[in-house]
Amino acid sequence: MQTLMQDLRYGMRMLLKNPGFTLVAVLTLAIGIGANTAIFSAFDAVFLRSLPYPDPDSLVLLWGAHPDDATARDQISFTDTVDFRSQNHVFVDVANFAGWGALMSGSGDPQMVKVLLVSDGFFQIMHAQPLLGRAFLPEEQADGKDDEVILSYGMWQGRFSGDPGVIGHIVTLDGRPHTIVGVMPASLAPLPRRLVDEEPTELYRPVGENYDENHRSGRHLRGIARLKPGVTPAQAQAEMTAIAQRLEQQHPASNTNCAVKVAALKEDLVEYLRPALLLLLGAVSCVLLIACANVANLLLARGTARQKEIAVRAALGAKRSRLVRQFLTESLLLSLVGGGLGFLLAVWGTGALALGSLKAIPFLAGVHVDRGVLAFTMAVSLLTGLFCGLIPALRASRPDLVGTLKEGGRTSALSSIRSPFRSALVISELAAALVLLITAALLIESLHKQGPSTPDSTRRMC
Repeated sequence: MQTLMQDLRYGMRMLLKNPGFTLVAVLTLAIGIGANTAIFSAFDAVFLRSLPYPDPDSLVLLWGAHPDDATARDQISFTDTVDFRSQNHVFVDVANFAGWGALMSGSGDPQMVKVLLVSDGFFQIMHAQPLLGRAFLPEEQADGKDDEVILSYGMWQGRFSGDPGVIGHIVTLDGRPHTIVGVMPASLAPLPRRLVDEEPTELYRPVGENYDENHRSGRHLRGIARLKPGVTPAQAQAEMTAIAQRLEQQHPASNTNCAVKVAALKEDLVEYLRPALLLLLGAVSCVLLIACANVANLLLARGTARQKEIAVRAALGAKRSRLVRQFLTESLLLSLVGGGLGFLLAVWGTGALALGSLKAIPFLAGVHVDRGVLAFTMAVSLLTGLFCGLIPALRASRPDLVGTLKEGGRTSALSSIRSPFRSALVISELAAALVLLITAALLIESLHKQGPSTPDSTRRMC
C-alpha cells in the first residue's frame, strides 16, 4: 500500500507538471467515456429495465394483422374484443384502449386534456385500484351511458389541488357533462406515446361502445391483455389465431383475412429502437477506440521524452515491473479523471437525449443516470486506462540504457518516435473513424425508416 501511494503521488506530480498533455488526454478520454455512458444509459433504460407496471412480463398487446403480414400493427374492433375476451383460455382479461384529446371546462379555466378511453377490464389488467372512489362499472361502457371519468393522480393534484371531496363533481368534455367517479394512484404509469396518440393520460373515460355485429369492421381501438400464470406469448398467439379463424368462418363479410397478432408489451415498445441503439453503441465504441488510440500515442510520445529519466531509474536498480506499474498508475489516473468528467458529460447528454426524444423517440424520455450507469462508467474508465497505458508502459519500461545515457542518445529517441507501433495506432484511428462515419450514415437511415408510429386507424388490413 505504501508503494502504491508513492506511485499515486509521483504520478499526480508528473501529470500536473505537464498540464497541456494532461488536459488533452483527459478531454479526449472524457468525450469517449461520456458518449459511451450516455448511450449505455439509453440502452439500459430501454432494454434492461422493466416497464413501470406490475408484473410487466405478462402484459401483451393485441394487434390486427393480415395472415401474410407478420409486421402489421393495425387496430381491432370493440365487438371482436368482446369475443376474444369470452372465447380465450390464456388471458386473465382482455380490454380496449384509445387516446383522445378533449376540451375540459368546469372546476377551473377551460383546457385541453389528454384522455384515455378504456373498456371494462383495463384497470384489472393494469393491477390498478382507485385511490379515491371507484372504477367504471360494466354497464357504464355502453354508448350513451359513458358519462363518467376517472382522474389521474397528476390531474387530481394539479387542477383539483388534491381535494378528497372531488368525487361527484361535474366536468364538461367537449360540451358534454361527465361525473368524476374516481382518482387513480400515482403508481399507475401512463401508457407510452407509441401506443396512444395522447400522452401522458390525465383522464380516463369508458370507450362507450356496444357489442354490435354490424360494427365488427369499426377497427379503431387497441387491445391489451394479461397472460395467465405459466402461459407464454407463443401459446397465446396459437389460441388467438384459432379464435380469429373461427370468427372468420362465422363472419366472412367483416373478418376475412383478419388475423390477430399477440405481442409482448416490452418487445412491441422497443423493437423499432433496437437497430438504432445498437448502431449508436457501435458508433460510440468507435469513438472510444479512437480516443484510446490518441491517448496511447500521447503516452508513447511522452514515454519517449522520459527515456533519460527511466534509464536513470533503471540504472539505479528499479525493476521493470515497478516502472510498468508507475506508467499504468499514471494512465489509470488519466482515465479516472477523464471518466469523472465523462460522467458529468453523460448526465448532461442523457438530459439532452431525453428532451430531444420526446417526439422522435418518446420511449427514451425517461432515461437517466443511476448507480448502475455510474458502475459502468467506472468499469469503462479502468479498462480504458489499462488499454491506453499497458503497451506504452511496456515499451517505455525497456529503455536503451547505454544509448540513452550517452549525450548522443537522441538517435535512439528519434527511432523510438518513428516506431511501427505508433504508425499502426494512426492506421487504426483512421480505420475506426471510417467505421464511425459508415455507422453514422446507417444510423440516420435507420432512424429515418423506423421512427415511432401509432397504428393507422384508417388503414384496412383485412
